[in-house]
Amino acid sequence: MPKIKAYKPHPSVIWLDAEGYRENRSFGGWDTKEQSLIPMEYAYLAAMDKDPKRWALDSITLAVEAGAIDTDTFVAQAFATPADFEAFCTALGDFDLWVNDRHKYAFRSLVGDVSRVDTYARLGEGLTKKFGPAGH
Repeated sequence: MPKIKAYKPHPSVIWLDAEGYRENRSFGGWDTKEQSLIPMEYAYLAAMDKDPKRWALDSITLAVEAGAIDTDTFVAQAFATPADFEAFCTALGDFDLWVNDRHKYAFRSLVGDVSRVDTYARLGEGLTKKFGPAGH
């Protein structure tokens, strides 16, 4: 059997200009031009059947990577209302996949507990534990 050639791993790509993401911009998220996070209207996007989980995860990840998040005000920075934060955490509960590399490092910085960021469902639990059920 031939030996696999060595390679350099590449981090997961976050491309906010992707087809499904463009229409989400007017409801908050990472602003690539201003390099700032606009509070997301998560529950509204979810009610419109836009499935905004990855949009929110990617937006928050880019904000953390840019050093634009303060853990003391995270919920208000990332979500338009505490209900939006709660809807996000609840939606993650149904998203039982392994967390990708960039999400893992960003959300580990927020949650502070590496055991809470292995799957998206556990990440939702970890965020709720850290910031409260409605972001309080």
